[in-house]
Amino acid sequence: MKSGTDVQLHQDVIGELEAGPRLDTSRVAVAVRNGVVTLSGSVPSSAVKSATEKAVRRLCGVLGVMGDLTVQPPPELHTDRNIADRNIAEAARWALEWAVITPGYDIQVSVENGWLTLEGEVERQEQRHDAHDAVRRLRGVQGVINLLTLTLQSACQGIDASTEAASWHSAAQEAGKAISGGEVSSG
Repeated sequence: MKSGTDVQLHQDVIGELEAGPRLDTSRVAVAVRNGVVTLSGSVPSSAVKSATEKAVRRLCGVLGVMGDLTVQPPPELHTDRNIADRNIAEAARWALEWAVITPGYDIQVSVENGWLTLEGEVERQEQRHDAHDAVRRLRGVQGVINLLTLTLQSACQGIDASTEAASWHSAAQEAGKAISGGEVSSG
């Protein structure tokens, strides 16, 4: 038997899911027991799955979320998987082309059964993350495998920058010692 708190929380979860204009949760069932919300059923994309779980987590009184949601793309994407994958790949290319965060980088995109893979090199970790975000919400994407790596040059620049920062820090410490100890010399 559900407690009064669980009944109220169940109503709150349903209300939150219905209020989300971009959440297609028509095939999602909600159960609540002792403050733990269980979501089961299917959603059209991994982005909707993530957004649904986040929406529930932020509700007051939710002590935990058990996500048993499966990603099931809309029926029109099931007609021919090869065509659907090709359409996802094209949409991903456009999303990356139009994303200000990844211009000029040679990011390769491949798609198999709705799983999108990103490969190539970028200069910064943020660009890796931003490229992932640019494609993860595309219609029909089951998930994203992000194999983007940082360029050797950017990795070396990171080392050079940290070495330079350490040198400046050391020089500042020496200058502080010289000034505080009265050891000021003129050139």
